[in-house]
Amino acid sequence: MSTGKPQSGLRSRLAWFVLLWLADVACVSVVAYAIKLMIGTCCPFRSNRNIIPSSHSGSGTDPNENASRTHGYKPTHTMEFRMSSIKKFVSSVFVVGALALSSTVAVAGGHGAKDIVDSAAANEDFSTLVAAVQAAGLVETLKGDGPFTVFAPTNAAFAKLPEGTVESLLKPENKDQLVAVLTYHVLPGKVMAADIAGKELSPRTVQGSMVDIDAKSGVKNDGATVTTADIETLNGVIHVIDTVILPN
Repeated sequence: MSTGKPQSGLRSRLAWFVLLWLADVACVSVVAYAIKLMIGTCCPFRSNRNIIPSSHSGSGTDPNENASRTHGYKPTHTMEFRMSSIKKFVSSVFVVGALALSSTVAVAGGHGAKDIVDSAAANEDFSTLVAAVQAAGLVETLKGDGPFTVFAPTNAAFAKLPEGTVESLLKPENKDQLVAVLTYHVLPGKVMAADIAGKELSPRTVQGSMVDIDAKSGVKNDGATVTTADIETLNGVIHVIDTVILPN
């Protein structure tokens, strides 16, 4: 039994987009502030409040005063202003860095995020299962908040059924029977392989009946073997099984 790679879904992607957007806004703000700071550093006396008439008469004994009279400026507390600006700039950089890091971690941890239905649809081995879910009208249910634990039969598992069984189940007049079969493969809640390892249990399915799970050596569900476990999705987890299980 192998373990599937973790996946997430739509809500996680929306969260990443928000984080990335915030990071972008913060970056633009910091760049604009940096430009302003550089301009202020290169021309520290550009503010109008620092300009004094060149006719200002000083004592003539203060070199700074004489210089200001010569150039038309009056020295101010520019050093304090610069230090304050630099501190603000550094703080902004830290904020942007934190946002960018959060976005990166979120994207890295949830790359390709999908719910149960989208995860199954992205795997060609589940094409029959996806067609059955669509025919049963369970797409919105399995895209819901959940969480759900789905024991997902592969195409090969469906092929083990007697000839014509799948085609019959997909007919509109057999929708109730199809819904019963599919929901028999679903448990409420998120049950990871580690949660049941070494145990035998009979949980109740969404269909209403109970299934017999033996996890003492690998995991079996009503005799079907879990070939790949713990494919995490936005709204639950998928365990791949090699046989379609049928309610009594």
